[in-house]
Amino acid sequence: MNIRSNWRIIALVILLMASVFLISPIGSGTSSNSDSLDLNLSYGLDLSGGTRLRAPIVGWTAEDVSFVGHQESTVEETILSQFPSLSRSDVDAKIGPNGIGTFEIFANIPSADFETSLDSANLSFGDIRPGVTPQTRQTTIEVLNKKFDESGLTGATVQQSTTPSGQNFIIIEVPNYSSSEVKKLVEKRGSVEIAVQFPIESGESKIAVVLTQKDIATVGTVQDPTVAISSPHVPVTLTEDGAYNFQTYLQQYGFSSQSNSNSCISSIPISSRYCIHTVLDGEIVHSASISSGLANTMEKGEFVNSKNFVMTSHNRTNADSLRLNLRAGALPAPLDLDSGTINFVSPSLAENFKIYSFLIGLTAILAVAIVVFIRYGDIKVALPMVVTALSEVIILLGFSSGIGLALDLSHIAGFIAVIGTGVDDLIIIADEVMAEGSVSSARIFQNRFRAAFWIIGAAAITTIVALSPLAVLSLGDLRGFAIVTILGVLIGVLVTRPAYGDILKFLLKLQ
Repeated sequence: MNIRSNWRIIALVILLMASVFLISPIGSGTSSNSDSLDLNLSYGLDLSGGTRLRAPIVGWTAEDVSFVGHQESTVEETILSQFPSLSRSDVDAKIGPNGIGTFEIFANIPSADFETSLDSANLSFGDIRPGVTPQTRQTTIEVLNKKFDESGLTGATVQQSTTPSGQNFIIIEVPNYSSSEVKKLVEKRGSVEIAVQFPIESGESKIAVVLTQKDIATVGTVQDPTVAISSPHVPVTLTEDGAYNFQTYLQQYGFSSQSNSNSCISSIPISSRYCIHTVLDGEIVHSASISSGLANTMEKGEFVNSKNFVMTSHNRTNADSLRLNLRAGALPAPLDLDSGTINFVSPSLAENFKIYSFLIGLTAILAVAIVVFIRYGDIKVALPMVVTALSEVIILLGFSSGIGLALDLSHIAGFIAVIGTGVDDLIIIADEVMAEGSVSSARIFQNRFRAAFWIIGAAAITTIVALSPLAVLSLGDLRGFAIVTILGVLIGVLVTRPAYGDILKFLLKLQ
């Protein structure tokens, strides 16, 4: 074989060898001593089992809000005064350089009430629409990804999709985990705060937030109860500003006085207690007194030097939740799970899908091989055609393994479509080359092959253009099908179809 004139065949062989290496267990960097062969492929929910959750983000957005002449904090306080049940984290003003921006409120409220609150703040605005801004959606995706990474739910993917009507959804897929596990992790925002309770002159007590997640620089691992700290706790290091503000607040509210240390106990009236509360999603998960050592450090103003603090909890489970939320951060807005959908595919059903997918693929290959052989009756033409079409699937599987693509049923449908379109193009090549009888020279073969290649090239462009909208738009399983089919068409046009031409020329002894 002339290497120079058959370099396409050599390139195809190299790609096949690389793909087989990536698909094999060796390609994953691990070896298996088990009797079964575990391919180095990732599987999505359809083929491995797990949970898929789809939900919008709770909120309303006012567009084209003019903040000129207004202070952000004053605007937020005015609007929040209309909704006593909401907190500062439930509103967000995004102000542009010209004073025009958006205002978001993360709550299920009537749009008319939101409009009234904006009017009460003397703000001019444009449209009010359901949903949140793209920045908020992106932040939500980033926080959710961190939550799954920190929680150990491996293989989770988080993305957003948009319906043709313009509604935005967050889609979460977590293989091998139940819907209850996933829902538990995402149903709350994960907002962590430190609040203090102290007496005031009226004889009542007041609660004030003194630390939020933005005041925390580093988070340690969960510690079991000790002699000094009787509850599970999470060590944290505060930022410079956070430590300074924390120290200032505790001095101002009287926590630095030794007489007020260890005073958060049931024997003391509630209105006289000095308590430090750990608050998770608005719920107090632990209350404790300030220790005499910390009170002494606050009194001397030395806390800003160490900046070390511990967040305590009632039990280990809550402490683990604290650490997870502290490290991942709080969701900017809650997910509307009631308006979403959550589906669970059992591992046993997914295993059946995997077997059926293999059988369907094998059936498609056998059917194509039989039809091609009946059509030509020449093994020298039919066998290379089937082998070349299969090589596209192997290369696609190698590509999927290389990028870590999680295969699901939509991708399997794409593989079958690639087999069909691939053989269709190869039949065009064979018919065009052999249409006028035997080929007597390499020049005649090349002219006929070039004419066939123009036909399949035009067909490939048509296929790519037709499927491109499905590949770009977030339309669920249709997107996976479109992407695999487009990749298969590109591999065919650039690699396998030209290689088949060289193989056919070699078998016809036209070298």
